[in-house]
Amino acid sequence: MVDKIELESLVKKSQEGDKEALELVCRNFKWFIIKNCNKIYIKNYEMNDLIQIANIGLIKAVKMYKITERHVFAAYAAKSIINELNGILRTNLKNPFSFSLYNSNIKGEEFIDTLVSDVDIEEEYIQRESYRDVIESMDKLSQKEKDIIVSYYFMGITLKDYVKKNKMTYRNAVYRKRNALDKLRKKLKK
Repeated sequence: MVDKIELESLVKKSQEGDKEALELVCRNFKWFIIKNCNKIYIKNYEMNDLIQIANIGLIKAVKMYKITERHVFAAYAAKSIINELNGILRTNLKNPFSFSLYNSNIKGEEFIDTLVSDVDIEEEYIQRESYRDVIESMDKLSQKEKDIIVSYYFMGITLKDYVKKNKMTYRNAVYRKRNALDKLRKKLKK
């Protein structure tokens, strides 16, 4: 990403016909364009089509930008890119495309049933709920008990290092950890 002054200089060179400067301006907006194109779906348009349309908006911004204006080119270009994408959306809204995941394919299967995912939503929900229960139970422990559980299980600090850090005996650390775990187990069983 180039700074504001360098970008203005590249725009000026582009307006004078320097194709390399124009290419650098386009590269500077590459991720902005991809991000905004990812937000759009238009039937029969591929991602590359949308990127090209956005680049046309950027090139129009380069040609029309007046260097003497008080506007920052980056903001001017961003607006031009978004306007170009919105224009193609408006054009395609005249022929709306509706699709439901509950529509059926040729085999009679609903599209929702044909989606493949490695994510098990039920398992993820159960894990989230379990995690929430652990957090709520942790809130009921004393600060010293929370500290040893968080240090040992979440931060990976060994009991030996925990003992040194907190200036206590190893036996007391083991006892504190065991008591904290017992309390957590009891609270989680309820």
